[in-house]
Amino acid sequence: MFGFDPFVDHNPPQARCANVTVPAASSCTANASINDGSSDPDAGDRLTLTQSPAGPYPLGDTVVTLTVTDRGCQSSSCTATVTVTPGTPCDDGNACTVSDTCQLGTGCTGAPRNCDDANCCTVDSCEPSSGCAHVPNTEPPTIVDQPDLEGGGGSCPGLWPPQHGYVDFTVADTGIEAQAVCGGLTYSFSSCASSQAEDQSGTADGGSARDCVYEPEALHLRAERDGTCSPKGRTYTMTMIATDACGNSTTSAPFTACVWHDKQHGPGSSTGRIYSASPGSNGNDTRAGTNGTYGTACGDGCGLICGEPGQVHDSSDDDRPILLLTVLSGGGVRLDWSTPGLGDPYPPNASYEIWRRARGSGAYTKLGEVPHGVTTYVDAEAVDGRDYEWSVNALY
Repeated sequence: MFGFDPFVDHNPPQARCANVTVPAASSCTANASINDGSSDPDAGDRLTLTQSPAGPYPLGDTVVTLTVTDRGCQSSSCTATVTVTPGTPCDDGNACTVSDTCQLGTGCTGAPRNCDDANCCTVDSCEPSSGCAHVPNTEPPTIVDQPDLEGGGGSCPGLWPPQHGYVDFTVADTGIEAQAVCGGLTYSFSSCASSQAEDQSGTADGGSARDCVYEPEALHLRAERDGTCSPKGRTYTMTMIATDACGNSTTSAPFTACVWHDKQHGPGSSTGRIYSASPGSNGNDTRAGTNGTYGTACGDGCGLICGEPGQVHDSSDDDRPILLLTVLSGGGVRLDWSTPGLGDPYPPNASYEIWRRARGSGAYTKLGEVPHGVTTYVDAEAVDGRDYEWSVNALY
């Protein structure tokens, strides 16, 4: 059975619009209607209202068209503005922002999260998915002034005379300086090594131990060398550590001090600053701290200039043995020497080493050794017509 609707559509509907302002939802959008009482003159007519664009509407102003259609398919339209206001709290899903609100142009956004934990020893950052992160600051200090015992000269200072006492140094004596992000720098001695054995069997070693000792704030070097290693002296090599407030550290470049071999002839000022043992210190002393490491036998000791393999005696020294050279008819050269009128400066057990080099060359070669009381030596290998230089060194 079918019903009959006697309604007759005579007039189109009348669309009426009004501007509307609504606050944003937490999604930073809002739904709104601009219909302001749209109607149809035909009583009982059913109306269909559509808005274009349809909601929800973004932040700001959106021009919307309202179309009103009756059941006779007649329609009319009007336009109005939908204004969605910002400021509504929201969540942008970013853990690195705080106080998120709906903002024009950017949508849901917030101020940057402050991840500074006020600890210089951490590196602060923020991960959008998890928030603040604080990882240890591991940047080591930078040493801007490497340590030395030359007052910044960089050459090799000497310990002389070799009378077995300690020369004591503090951190301040080294001139070390560093820079660090977090400051709080401290400096300490971290190693000490001797080029010679600690108590080498032989003469003029003093029979003492703990020649090279270091504490965090002090270094103790014994003014001692192995007399049998002439012309080589002893080289001490040290390092230091700069540590910042976070515990990060940097090890310095090595620096050195030389124990000059000769007891009676000190090194010249050109080789570096000269230090003598602390007053009252002698071979019976010991110092607290960590004992260093030691070489074997003579090692690669220092000489006239720090780092040279040997110390070359200058014949112009008044109290050195005076050499007389005699060319032998059968080949070779005989060396005779005597001590000057000032008297023999060496102890009764002194023996002598004989060294030779080609004139003008750098290194001497050891030819032999004679006991105390013998003051002559024959260099049978010397070739007639060649220029040589000889050195006689006392061992004691």
